[in-house]
Amino acid sequence: MDTIFANTTLRVYKKIPVLAKTEAAKKELEALGVDGRSIEIAPVGLDAGVLNKDFLSADRAALRRELGFEADDVILCNVARLEEDKRPLELLELFANVRGRKKFKLLIVGKGALRPAMDEMIRSRGMEQDVKILDRVPYA
Repeated sequence: MDTIFANTTLRVYKKIPVLAKTEAAKKELEALGVDGRSIEIAPVGLDAGVLNKDFLSADRAALRRELGFEADDVILCNVARLEEDKRPLELLELFANVRGRKKFKLLIVGKGALRPAMDEMIRSRGMEQDVKILDRVPYA
């Protein structure tokens, strides 16, 4: 596979502009001989063109109320697939250990195979009022 990659994909990467998902991916490509000046980091899933440029004037209290949070809640956010490799059950375990220390709330955005197990853990730990899971947040 290394030979196939070196003779095909890597050869192309050395000739054209390349998008990398993270700084670590960029460094890995550079280590393989791709010119760092031709590598642009572009986080997957984020279209900056549709984000609210005037976010400081947005009514954050209204958004908090809409999601069922209070103005003084400390909201921890996580956006990820609810799959084993993202370890969302460990996230819930960690949250269960810290939620009583401050007025913490957990907002998770994502969907996946572990959603039923997460719902069960939330119920069994009595965290229904502290954890909210949204399948997705539309850009609009």
